[in-house]
Amino acid sequence: MKHRVISLILVFVLAVGLSVLPVRAAEGDWAYTQIEGGLRLDGYLGEETEITLPDTLAAQPVIEIGEGCFQNSRLTEVTIPHGIRVIGKEAFSGCTALAEISIPNSVTSIDRDAFYKCPNVT
Repeated sequence: MKHRVISLILVFVLAVGLSVLPVRAAEGDWAYTQIEGGLRLDGYLGEETEITLPDTLAAQPVIEIGEGCFQNSRLTEVTIPHGIRVIGKEAFSGCTALAEISIPNSVTSIDRDAFYKCPNVT
């Protein structure tokens, strides 16, 4: 009986632990991770140089641009939709061709070096 109780407790702990792991996925041109409150963009898989970031993916709001998401990409123009709250560390680092970026007032945090080595972004 004691072993059965311990087994049930372990199964419960394992189930709870797995349910809080981030879910990583891709949809169209976007790699993303499910986080608390919505999704974090982790990478752009497309070839376009002028893009508008999605405001939703998989029927969930996109709320963050992840660390290094667009690092060293060929982007020239980016429009960030209202609803994005965070631009992660080095998100656009090394995007030397990036000349125009539209940042909405919903962005409350721009992490360190988000635009490092982006000579055309001021």
